[in-house]
Amino acid sequence: MLIINEQSVLDCITACSEVKNIAVQAPAGLRKKALELSTFLENAGYTVFISAAPCYGACDLEEFGDLLVHVGHTEIYSAKIPVVYAEVIDDFDFIPTLEENLNKIPARVGLLTTAQHKLELERVQRYLNTNRIETHTGLGSRTEFEGQILGCDLMAAVSVLEAVDAFLYLGTGDFHPLGAAIATGKPVFRVYDTFEIVDFEKLLRKRHALIFEASRRSTFGIVISTRKGQNRMSEALAIKSYLRERGKNTFLFVCNEIRPEVLYGCDAYVICACPRIALDDAALYDAPVLTCTEVPLMFEEREYTMDMII
Repeated sequence: MLIINEQSVLDCITACSEVKNIAVQAPAGLRKKALELSTFLENAGYTVFISAAPCYGACDLEEFGDLLVHVGHTEIYSAKIPVVYAEVIDDFDFIPTLEENLNKIPARVGLLTTAQHKLELERVQRYLNTNRIETHTGLGSRTEFEGQILGCDLMAAVSVLEAVDAFLYLGTGDFHPLGAAIATGKPVFRVYDTFEIVDFEKLLRKRHALIFEASRRSTFGIVISTRKGQNRMSEALAIKSYLRERGKNTFLFVCNEIRPEVLYGCDAYVICACPRIALDDAALYDAPVLTCTEVPLMFEEREYTMDMII
């Protein structure tokens, strides 16, 4: 069950002076919680505005009103107004799944998770240590606690790569554990109500096919995000020079919401923003869409690396 400590959020708000108008921002999967939290804050006497814009993380804060309550993520950058990060805790118990699969867990593992499972991480670590399994956690460059990974920051895994035989990812979904597997080259087991190894080979085959297809194209749109936590101007300009030196035509695009229908006139694109756009939404585009780190693979023999913002 997903839990927000509403009183804790209110305490953080009341600690800020002269707050009357509050904005509440949440990703799509937590919008029901945003409504519940907004009702609680309205009852406490505040005027609450709920952001209707898409939210992909703490990389695009909705700086509206006197204060922002951002639901479900941890801080990446400083905003112009006060921001309260409302923790959403998933109280799922990982221990039964681990007990059933203890014989499959290597002797040295790295532990990875997202903000929703922060409180369970220490409990899992104690359980594994009691069963003589060595555990390691690393810290990312954009994360709040050891073991936390983001779609754009997998350094918590990379930083302990040499100390472990495999990783346990505590949580649901494919993107984070797939990213960790590709970034480290080590086995990654996804742990929730099942215990399963993550197969990243299918994704790599798809990405290499797209990279090859892009190498045959002549005109590249290099897409830059205006979202503060996704803006990668330096990478975009470097990629523009790199492609022009290799005979490709280039155009720079800038937008807040990167979607297929807002891009035009090019037969391939490079997304200099959130890495998930190119990886998750590739099938939505008529042209090949690459991440920043995939561009050199069109011309050079290199090992595939995950794109990160660090």
